[in-house]
Amino acid sequence: MSDVSGVCVLIRSLANGGAEKQSILLTKALADKYPTCLVVLDREPLHPKHLEKIEKEQLQVIFLEGNLWQKFGMFTRLAETNNISVLFSFLPSDTLLAAVAGRYFGVRYIFGGLRNAYVPWKKRIALRFLHNYLLDYSISNCHSGVRSLAAQGFKADKFIVIHNALERLSAYQPKQTSGSEIHLITVGRFVDQKNYSLALRLFKKLLDDKSLPKLQYTIVGYGPREPQIRQMIAALGLQENVRLVINPDQVSPLLLGADIYLSTSLFEGLSNAIMEGMEHGLPIVATRVGDNDYLVEEGKNGYLHEISDEEGMLSSLKILISDRASREKMGQQSIDRIVAHFSFEAFRQKYIDLIEQKLTLLHETA
Repeated sequence: MSDVSGVCVLIRSLANGGAEKQSILLTKALADKYPTCLVVLDREPLHPKHLEKIEKEQLQVIFLEGNLWQKFGMFTRLAETNNISVLFSFLPSDTLLAAVAGRYFGVRYIFGGLRNAYVPWKKRIALRFLHNYLLDYSISNCHSGVRSLAAQGFKADKFIVIHNALERLSAYQPKQTSGSEIHLITVGRFVDQKNYSLALRLFKKLLDDKSLPKLQYTIVGYGPREPQIRQMIAALGLQENVRLVINPDQVSPLLLGADIYLSTSLFEGLSNAIMEGMEHGLPIVATRVGDNDYLVEEGKNGYLHEISDEEGMLSSLKILISDRASREKMGQQSIDRIVAHFSFEAFRQKYIDLIEQKLTLLHETA
């Protein structure tokens, strides 16, 4: 049908985060089908790799300027100039602007973003009002988030689940592990949600097992809990075996140099970090939270455990550390699973189908 005057993707900033990355990916996915622009609420922080991607793909990006009221005015003028008929947002602040400004301007379809299984209560109250009364639908990247929020008063029939996607690395080949030292890796913000205390306790127990080969652990990220993580590393005597890499420009080389991906999160939506570990041919050991069970097929490309099952996670890590053949087989299964279920092409088609379906319905009921 393609009766779309213009599509707008709204994001808070271009910080180094999963939602920001997905907003750029969605803009690219729709740009060759519809007139599409990426609108950014705040110019800072601005991750250089995001800007590089936008320039490479020649995407239209617009930064809003001034205070909140000025941004509101700038956005409504933009919506009129670009004749926006479909509006997507990702995070709470941009969902608020999308809902209020979109309704004010009369955008045909406004899709909010609810992209985590856990939302703090203050944000939850505001988002529930927006979801139930101002947004046409909310898009979640995880089924677990929908179940959780529906149980807390969010209208279930206004949710649509579309999982995140990855663009494949064109030159990537399946991992071939080598050498006697085994490298574990975790990528994620330095926040309580990621539960690094459990990860470091597990690694300490692995180091204390003298039957295992030499081990190294790399933690990649940034955030407010960095001092506490460094203190834990020192308290456990792990300085020689644990490396913190702070907000690198490229994560891919670090993932290519690893053997096992470890995630000890307390809650998740759909984990971009685990997906990237899978894309790089890593077997996964993770907590059974969020939509991790959509990413990890038990015994095929990794192992899932309850948050409290510290011994179970330790056992699964030992299996992978001790058995190169299992690591390689599960790593290849990770790659195959990403290609089959989380490709850019599938992601793009789901959004196009959504737009066409809703606009067809609009015309039929007009």
